[in-house]
Amino acid sequence: ANDLVAIDGHWSTARFYDMMNDSLNYAGLHGNGKSMNPVIFYGGMENFVNAFWDGDKAYFGQGDCHNGPLTTLTIVAHEFTHGVTQYNSNLIYNGESGALNESLSDVFGKALDIYINKNNFSWDLGPDFSLSPFSELFRSFSDPNKVEHPKMYKGLYWEDDADVHINSSVMNHWFYLLVEGGTGANEGVEYDVKKIDMTELLKVVFLCQTSFLTPTSGYQDMYEFSLLACKQLYGAQSQNYASIKEAWKAVGLPFLQNTRPKYDLKFDVINPEDFICTDNSF
Repeated sequence: ANDLVAIDGHWSTARFYDMMNDSLNYAGLHGNGKSMNPVIFYGGMENFVNAFWDGDKAYFGQGDCHNGPLTTLTIVAHEFTHGVTQYNSNLIYNGESGALNESLSDVFGKALDIYINKNNFSWDLGPDFSLSPFSELFRSFSDPNKVEHPKMYKGLYWEDDADVHINSSVMNHWFYLLVEGGTGANEGVEYDVKKIDMTELLKVVFLCQTSFLTPTSGYQDMYEFSLLACKQLYGAQSQNYASIKEAWKAVGLPFLQNTRPKYDLKFDVINPEDFICTDNSF
């Protein structure tokens, strides 16, 4: 099976389908069994170290002399989660909403790796398809800073105008802290996170994905929605709720000095007029 993971996108896709169905009672891309069709060997037999979702299918490169095929469990689940996002929250692929879009894919990708390889997985994204010492690490859940990605909202390595793959590491680190648990300090913020069951955590994240997040949601929204989802599922007095809140504190949320612009959407209509359509004109 491990050999198949490295070469056959269909095997990995089937495992992702199984995890979503077994853990979240969600079938296929849109919940009603829409098929997940991987396109493997994209870009030829070699020298394409990438994978992507195009709005309909997921495509996977064969790698190069330093990297094996990108049809591993983590990468396959990552790309198809972009499809699940498209059919649910439809997070805009830019700014903080884009970072959440990427993190959701990272989270479900790593969750599948843990689901299949519970005792033999890495919190780094890259080693499962690395072939040489020159293969570069993509991302790290446990220590995003080692690849110059942030693990604190608005903290070290955070970039307001960053590529969506960079700021996504804040939520990735949040997920890591909840699955593993632990105490420590992140940029001066002390925390004590009690670990929670990964499937229960996925249910919270997925309820946010399917019921609360909107295309323009950002990190502050994800903080609030995750607590609301956990309250619905497990109660506000549960250990899960306390852990989720503590893990957000560890990565800098809520951001008390939030300077996001506030928009007043109220307006008054004075001397209203009625308009009608005539001769198909508007």
